Amino acid sequence: MSGGSSSKEYRERRWYCHNCNYGPLSCRLDDWCPNCSHSRCGYCQEVVMTYRSGR
Repeated sequence: MSGGSSSKEYRERRWYCHNCNYGPLSCRLDDWCPNCSHSRCGYCQEVVMTYRSGR
């Protein structure tokens, strides 16, 4: 068994629409909710999601 790991972690900011709770949506790509057409605002919840790539 190898001591090292080839997986890499990366983080991405996502948001949930406060109007309809749809999400997660990309902070980088989505300025409005495709479910209800609400524009992202200060009441929409923003989260940071961590992903792993590789094995």
